Amino acid sequence: MGGAPDDVAPSLFASESLGCGADSKRETDVNHLLTWHEYIASIPMMQFFCLQSVVISCKYCRMNDDAVTIDALKHVASISAGHPIRGSVDALQPGDTGVIQLRDVSADHEIGWSGIKRVLLPKSREIGILGTEDVLFAGRGMRCYALAVGEAPFPAVAAPHFFVIKIQDTNVISPKFLAWQLNQRPAQDYFQRVSAGTAQRSIRRSSLEELEIQIPSLYKQNMICELWATAQAEQRRLRRLEKVRNKQLEAIAFDLLNQNEGTHHE
Repeated sequence: MGGAPDDVAPSLFASESLGCGADSKRETDVNHLLTWHEYIASIPMMQFFCLQSVVISCKYCRMNDDAVTIDALKHVASISAGHPIRGSVDALQPGDTGVIQLRDVSADHEIGWSGIKRVLLPKSREIGILGTEDVLFAGRGMRCYALAVGEAPFPAVAAPHFFVIKIQDTNVISPKFLAWQLNQRPAQDYFQRVSAGTAQRSIRRSSLEELEIQIPSLYKQNMICELWATAQAEQRRLRRLEKVRNKQLEAIAFDLLNQNEGTHHE
């Protein structure tokens, strides 16, 4: 397997890179990481998996010494229900405000902004426009999940099926890291316990508020979010590969069928 480019190798393999050395290296490391991601996009998938394990090991050599704070979610964020809407969103008149519904969230927990319904909301109550640092939490259904809103191309609110989590201080915990943590096994096990005995899982706001979350340093949070983003990219590649393979198998099946039909005609 070929080595990384000259401008990438120092940040990949040097012991002082990716948080393994002085803090003054951090800004340089981020730039090297961006170059690294651009590089791995051009190499075969199996090489990507092998080299990624090297990156993970190097990143975590710094993270083991970070102190972690444990606190209830209600102490670091406020939680409210999504915007109340009577009836169907599709029945509302067209307008400028988007309404994020469950159907607008992909399997990777990303918002499909292009497909969001934009409507004219009644002005009978205050409209809680989502901020870039808000986190949405869906607490109903087979699996609970969370996602960070991020930059929105237009003003938007969350449908009533979501809880809106507003972080009090993003210098303490980042929205992406909080969303990641809510999607992981410890939090999912907690949601399973507090919703036990119900026919369909439904998480109360009080239960969400009492969830204990782990708060490491922001540097560690950012490293974890980078790994999460990489894992999501891997899953998308695998799904695309699976789709291509299925089409190939379908083509083979049709080809065999056509051959058999031709034989019978003869």
